[in-house]
Order: sequence, then structure tokens, then C-alpha cells
Amino acid sequence: MEKRDWLLLFLRARPLDRLRLMQGLFLLWHRSGRTIEGFFEFVPYLYGPCSFALYTALEAAHRERLVTQAPHPVARGAAYFLTAQGAQRAACTAATVDPRLLQLIRSLAAAVASTGCYALLHRVSTEAPDFASVRPH
Repeated sequence: MEKRDWLLLFLRARPLDRLRLMQGLFLLWHRSGRTIEGFFEFVPYLYGPCSFALYTALEAAHRERLVTQAPHPVARGAAYFLTAQGAQRAACTAATVDPRLLQLIRSLAAAVASTGCYALLHRVSTEAPDFASVRPH
């Protein structure tokens, strides 16, 4: 499965902005024993765990018209939504994924969507302190 498919599965569960998508994907990886093959690689960064590959995957999904964003004064704060084409691809991907993993994705998407940014970052850094925010020198 491609990285882009993982983010489509999250967005199938719920529209999310970049921060919540990043933290949701991290929690999926972390709670799955950090062993998902071909998944996003995370590093500790300014706002907790970060995978720079997520930005590339989002840009590719946007170019391929799989996702879109509603107008927002700060583009990175806008939620991503699946397009009809993205929803179709996500549904095809979901049919190949273990139902328990899909349930975890739905649960995580709901949890990160309903948590404020600072509370979410605190929760993630508490659960995975080795990925807590780092300060630039």
C-alpha cells in the first residue's frame, strides 16, 4: 500500500487538517508497534512527531484530485476532504485492509478531530515521549 493510501483511509473516516492527520498517522504507527511496512517515517520535530513524506503525499493526492481543501485563511490549517475520485480509491483500499486496522483508523480519526491542537500534542508527547517536541538550537 502506498503512503497516499494511508492518508486517504484517514480522510475517509473524517476530514482532517495537516496537524491532525500527522498526529493520527503517527498514533496508528505507534499503536501498531511501529512496524507498518512502507509506512511514513517519523522524527521528533517542533510540534511533536513529523513525517515530511506526509507533505509530499498530500501534494501528490491534491495534484491527482484525490483530496481538496476548503478555502481557509491559513492553508495548512484547512481540513482536507476526499474528492469523489479519492473516496473511490479509499473504498478500494479499505476493502484490502484488516477490519481491525480500519476500526483503529476510524477511532483515531475521530479522536484527533475532536481534540484541540495543544491537547492533542500533549497527548501524543505523553504517549510517545521519545517523539516529544524538540527545540531548535
